[in-house]
Amino acid sequence: LSTVFANPEPYEDVLIRISGVQIDNPNVVGSDGKFHGEFTVASGSATLAVAVGPGSQYYDKDAKTKFSAGSKFASIAGHLTYSFGHFLLRPRDDADLQIGF
Repeated sequence: LSTVFANPEPYEDVLIRISGVQIDNPNVVGSDGKFHGEFTVASGSATLAVAVGPGSQYYDKDAKTKFSAGSKFASIAGHLTYSFGHFLLRPRDDADLQIGF
């Protein structure tokens, strides 16, 4: 994560994989005050938002995720996008979320 956050713009719209991260916030509230299936992961001092969509097994009916704080990922792959004032990793599907390490 620290490599991406040193200068994130070159990675925008690029498929990237991050590894060895854990969830610090399982349900991030959007700028509109609603949930959109986003959570944040952290590694060291770097934090990144990740979004799962309605087709994911990890997305619930209230647009929250089914993760808990502290859940660990061996890796997460997805496209890095910029949305509503922050960078966001969007996995292509659930196979991009490798849980545990």
